Amino acid sequence: MQNDMLAVFFGITRGEILSGVIEWFGRKEYVVGPIWKGSLPFAPWGGTSHCYSAFVRKILMSGSQSYVGRQTSRSDGHARRAAILEATLALIASDGIRGVRHRAVANMAGVPLASTTYYFKDIKALIHDALVYFAERSMEHNIELKERAFAAVRSYTPESLRDKKSRDMLTNILARLICEHIQRQVFNIENRLLQLAFQEEALRNPQLAKVMIPMDDAVLGSLESFFAQLGSKAPMNEACQVLGLIRLLEYRYSVRRARVDMAECETLIRGMLEGLLLGLAR
Repeated sequence: MQNDMLAVFFGITRGEILSGVIEWFGRKEYVVGPIWKGSLPFAPWGGTSHCYSAFVRKILMSGSQSYVGRQTSRSDGHARRAAILEATLALIASDGIRGVRHRAVANMAGVPLASTTYYFKDIKALIHDALVYFAERSMEHNIELKERAFAAVRSYTPESLRDKKSRDMLTNILARLICEHIQRQVFNIENRLLQLAFQEEALRNPQLAKVMIPMDDAVLGSLESFFAQLGSKAPMNEACQVLGLIRLLEYRYSVRRARVDMAECETLIRGMLEGLLLGLAR
């Protein structure tokens, strides 16, 4: 049931989840095993799953959302290319997009200058592929959050939400999940800096915007699907309200370099959810 929902989230079929081919830095890896029957296998960088990469690819790997730099089939080439992208992200986090230069990236990555120009013909290609790489690296937590949220509402129906006790219980569970997510986001300040830097640059760079748009649509679409499962007739309305408050709180706590006040966070999130769920119960 849960993985059927995930398939709907990302517009893919159960068959694609089962045997979809994942392109990972030029290699071909196969998703094996019916993931709707149990826990997910390992992730490429040591997380809980790499099946979610199929979802990421469905969102990102189409036309201008694919990698534009030179690919490689050699294992040492994969490592060098990844080192260059990691160094690019580190520079963006510390100095902003304008700090990305081939020589600076090469120095930070510990590779020859010729390697950066071999894989990426210009800075725009390097920044573009750094964003795709960042999106893939960041997606694991987002999918984990979606899975936990859907698990929380599995036993709820629009009819059950009419009961205040049930509604309050769901509100508390979701508020805790969302605030734990915000806490994790704020803790990783480098990722927040990267996210904001790429969002700003996308306003100037149409090619980058073509990568950002499906990423944003995927997040919003997941929330929309969540509220549709709860019986909303206008789930995009609820999705926009929830995402807006999440991003506001992420920025609020991040810019203050402060620990997330969980009591305050849960009070704010709970207040919003109470109104939304009450509206769904009517």
